Amino acid sequence: MTYIVLENFSDTIHQELTTIWNDQTWDRVVEAKPGHYLHYCLSPKHEMVKKFPYADTVQFYWNKPGSETGPHLDRGRWAAINIPIDVDHDNSAFVIGKEFHLKNYRRKTYLDKHGANPYTHKVPSESGPTGFYYEDQHMFDHYNLEKPVLFCTKVPHGYTNINSTQHRVLCSVTFKKTWNEIIHLIPQDWY
Repeated sequence: MTYIVLENFSDTIHQELTTIWNDQTWDRVVEAKPGHYLHYCLSPKHEMVKKFPYADTVQFYWNKPGSETGPHLDRGRWAAINIPIDVDHDNSAFVIGKEFHLKNYRRKTYLDKHGANPYTHKVPSESGPTGFYYEDQHMFDHYNLEKPVLFCTKVPHGYTNINSTQHRVLCSVTFKKTWNEIIHLIPQDWY
């Protein structure tokens, strides 16, 4: 499995994250995809970051209604937890590949050949594989984010909010460890 639904994620932390979003107490805003996708970043010194073992960043992702981001690999991170803050569970979904082996996915090589780079924001460091992929339906799961999800960011993933008339907000926690490490390092009672 390339992702794990955290059935017992802390209600207290979830409520604290919702309050942070509602109170707008972030440090800075990054326009990841102009007009469609914004990152609201907490300071690395924020108390919330300390509540996640080995966390590197805690950011809120805002997506406009009717938007989507196709399957891609993240730059600079290997594992993350996405926590729903304000999600239309009936019309929005987290999209994630079913397999770890990238050779089984069809890569959008035209982006490599022509030097096109849909990434519009900078990250502190890039590590591991990156790229964009076609969403062949048999290769992907769709999860409506009723509960937080821990996932490997080096498996093609994205989101669809294309059928929703409301924005989508989630909190994404990035870790300093790989997927294989972090599954054992977060609180086991979250599973």
